[in-house]
Amino acid sequence: MVQSDLADIDIIELGESFEVFATGKLSTFMDHISRFRPTTMGKEPAEVIDALQAAIRVRDAATARHQSRTGYLSGAIAKVMGFDRGDVFETALAGYVHDVGKLTTPLHILQKDTSLEDHEFERIREHPEEGHRMISGLTLTEEVKHAVLYHHERLDGSGYPHGLPGTNLPMVTRIVAVADIVDAVVNDRPYRRALRTHETVEILQRDAGTRLDAEVVDATCDVLERISGQKTRPRVMRVQEAFAAE
Repeated sequence: MVQSDLADIDIIELGESFEVFATGKLSTFMDHISRFRPTTMGKEPAEVIDALQAAIRVRDAATARHQSRTGYLSGAIAKVMGFDRGDVFETALAGYVHDVGKLTTPLHILQKDTSLEDHEFERIREHPEEGHRMISGLTLTEEVKHAVLYHHERLDGSGYPHGLPGTNLPMVTRIVAVADIVDAVVNDRPYRRALRTHETVEILQRDAGTRLDAEVVDATCDVLERISGQKTRPRVMRVQEAFAAE
């Protein structure tokens, strides 16, 4: 399927097991992870995450859709980067829950149709730590927990909440950080239009190696080009086909 723009589609299909992101249920998803590597995540954490995502969906559907699309894209990037299947699913899960802390963000801020004031931006910057507190007691991997806490950190230390330098940011976190940016810019906001593929690639490449991980940016550009049909690179295989192959 060739698309000229990303705004009206789910970022990428990752095979039937990723239907979880459309339905909001993790049971099938976690079953699939366990097929490829042992996981300590049992039924209870999946039910908690399902409940949190359901609450987000009711409270602010746009945030729920953003988390789902970020999960798709995070998994796609990990696949292009050569992660094994278990790690691909783990990375997708990290993207799926990265913004759970926005459950505590005032709704008038989340749904504001103009640019945020400084005090509002300071409030929304609290969501990574809020989200980390919500899931800290669950039997999730540290990679997933770190992605929730650090997905707004940047390699040059300019991010938040802690201003960590790149050497302290795990690869899953770096992937979710880029996926989060992409989904934000390829979808319309009341105060700006959605960017097209070439514009998104330009933004990512501008920050590659400084604020964003260069390897992750390169893989993300591969994924975006594959979706849009623009400048498809031969080494990128169709992600859905990759998952279908046993």
